[in-house]
Amino acid sequence: MEKEVKKNNKRLSNFFSLDIGNLLSRDYNVVGKSCYIYTSTSFDFDRYEISNSPSLETRRVENSEKLIYVSEGDIVVSLISQRATVVRIKEKMFLSPNYIKVTPKSLEIPKEYFVYWFNESYEARKQIEQGMQGSIINKLSINFLRELNFTRIEN
Repeated sequence: MEKEVKKNNKRLSNFFSLDIGNLLSRDYNVVGKSCYIYTSTSFDFDRYEISNSPSLETRRVENSEKLIYVSEGDIVVSLISQRATVVRIKEKMFLSPNYIKVTPKSLEIPKEYFVYWFNESYEARKQIEQGMQGSIINKLSINFLRELNFTRIEN
């Protein structure tokens, strides 16, 4: 049975949890747990823009339990490139503030649909384009993303 797209425009935050990454310390003398970092190279690999699995960067962090982590199957939005992807890398990596972890509040919304909607749909791209007009820095904010109108697929 083919799925029908029903106009049900609501805020993105009604359908997804959005968690921004953490600011990373530039102090390399921090005593703490060594963790992998989700980088722009990781993002490019997950979007199939590079073919070889990237070597993962590590950083020592304090309070690692308070960090936002992603691993295989999680959705990530790059605030700088204004694109989304599903993580392919199996290792647990923590996010910097340039990325947002997007978690569906319902299993009824496939992750791949969100990525398609965000990257390719006229609805999403138009909202992002309008939101960036007049900005000196082309970087999305988490508050802007929460307010996007999202059309979901109805079963």
